[in-house]
Amino acid sequence: RTKSIRKVTLAKFVLEIFFAIMVIYVPIYLHSSIGFSWTEIGLMFTVMLLPFVILEWPAGWLADKFLGEKELMIIGFLLMGTAVVAMPYLGNVFTVWLVVLLISRIGASLVEVTGETFFFKKIDGGDIRLISIFRLARPFGLIVGSIIGAVTLNFVPFENIFLVLGAVIFLGLKEALSLRDTK
Repeated sequence: RTKSIRKVTLAKFVLEIFFAIMVIYVPIYLHSSIGFSWTEIGLMFTVMLLPFVILEWPAGWLADKFLGEKELMIIGFLLMGTAVVAMPYLGNVFTVWLVVLLISRIGASLVEVTGETFFFKKIDGGDIRLISIFRLARPFGLIVGSIIGAVTLNFVPFENIFLVLGAVIFLGLKEALSLRDTK
């Protein structure tokens, strides 16, 4: 039981690192390196955040009824990782960036909802310590993601930060693959 909780907490930690790097570095990269206007970036970000509103409830239902949390989490990590690794190779094409950012957030929304669901299926109301540790994955992931980004930019060109993030995401995929499903 603890092993599964540790693995899903690490998966959440990776998701939070993804959020930190994407929130801090993508707007800067899109504006300063690619050349998009802030209006274009605002539109991209509005569309890319829709999966968190639209997909999480249906994804939870799908996981409960048919696929399971593990399988949807794996799909989510694959979508996130693939989209992020593609980013250094994209040019100044608005629709391509919009689609890739949307795919990355579809993956993130799947990982978010399945991680939460998996975790809370494995614990009961008396597991306050475990809930606290799970909740601390967010601030800790944001700090670690910020540090990874800052350190990475000291050694590689800006666009390669996405390759480093892709490697981190695929570590999260490794955790998801080794989960024992709740079904």
